[in-house]
Amino acid sequence: EVEKLRHTLWHGYIRDITTLKQHEQELEFIAYYDLLTGIPNRRLLSSRLTQAIAHAIRSGESLAVCMLDLDNFKPINDTYGHEVGDQVLKQLALILSSQIRESDLAARIGGEEFALLIPETSLEEANSALERLRLAIETHPWQPVPVTASVGVTGYLEGDTRESLITRADSALYRAKHLGRNHVAKG
Repeated sequence: EVEKLRHTLWHGYIRDITTLKQHEQELEFIAYYDLLTGIPNRRLLSSRLTQAIAHAIRSGESLAVCMLDLDNFKPINDTYGHEVGDQVLKQLALILSSQIRESDLAARIGGEEFALLIPETSLEEANSALERLRLAIETHPWQPVPVTASVGVTGYLEGDTRESLITRADSALYRAKHLGRNHVAKG
């Protein structure tokens, strides 16, 4: 008996796409994360804020949005150089990441300004958590100079948009600065 052999004929070629996939991941990181601090950027915040508003509308859950700005950051850059300023921003990103819940989002908006998205949290609960965060920043062993932050927080109100929430949180941030800096203000 003649044994029938099966043959498979392949047409095409094999190509390693590892480098291509790594490049795609790098581009995605650049699009949604701050290169200096490694935390989300304005674009990812905007997307997540849209989702959080939709969730708040559907579920009736509360939502808090916070703007945070380092006090007197420009003199740090001017006196000690941008390398030291960059280290301060990186340290702040680590503090933010360690102080928030997994469901929260900390993002660098630009310069020394950061935002926090705090879903399923009332304005009062957020205010309390942000006071703890402000204290953690104030008591961190910064080098070469101490650093403080001003914080503005607001809660979702029916009909709010991304822009209206950010605007109210930003207004609250400026109220905190006018209170003498190193404060948390509600908006």
